[in-house]
Amino acid sequence: QDDLLRKLVKLPPIHEDVRKLGVGGKINKDQSVSLEYLLPTENFNLYESTNQIDILSRTMNLESLSYNEIYESAENQVDRIRHFPAIHPLKKGTGKLSSRYGYRKDPFTRKLKFHEGDDFSAKRGTKVISTADGIVKTSKYYGSFGHYIEIDHGNGYVTCYGHLHKRNVKKGDKVERGQYIGQVGNTGRSTAPHLHYEIKYKNKRLDPSNFYFDISL
Repeated sequence: QDDLLRKLVKLPPIHEDVRKLGVGGKINKDQSVSLEYLLPTENFNLYESTNQIDILSRTMNLESLSYNEIYESAENQVDRIRHFPAIHPLKKGTGKLSSRYGYRKDPFTRKLKFHEGDDFSAKRGTKVISTADGIVKTSKYYGSFGHYIEIDHGNGYVTCYGHLHKRNVKKGDKVERGQYIGQVGNTGRSTAPHLHYEIKYKNKRLDPSNFYFDISL
């Protein structure tokens, strides 16, 4: 989670060696072993427990420092973050990621073809939400995509939502992240109810998996 949030606010990741916090160094065992006779069970190792508590304490301190840095960075760029695609287009528990960005067998031709977004299987009528603040660029029936919505988030980012059953926004509408914009459907070139979701940056399609900061669906 920390790594994801640092990526969102454009902070460098914490190096793996730093996360290890110097674990594995030699510690003077004599100071703790001398008190082991006071413990009620033979299976309890005071030296190991002391070491583990020390590691846990240092880990919590590191995370506290990191989250403070993330918070301060986020405060200075709230508008950019609000307009950056950062969540799944379906709420947790309402759908399942069924087909990822990349090469796959086309469900109609059975030939290998590049899939330019992520597909989410869900019941028809499941609510679709905007993944960032923006302005609706397109809301119409659009060929093989069926009922289709595009949202312009500024800074070159656009998100696309296809095969919808219903569109709840029109061109020019302002939307916020998490706002209900339509329903999962089976319109256009589709074999079953699902949402086709794309992210474009300056007209180039990107892998949406790099933009799910709300952890995997």
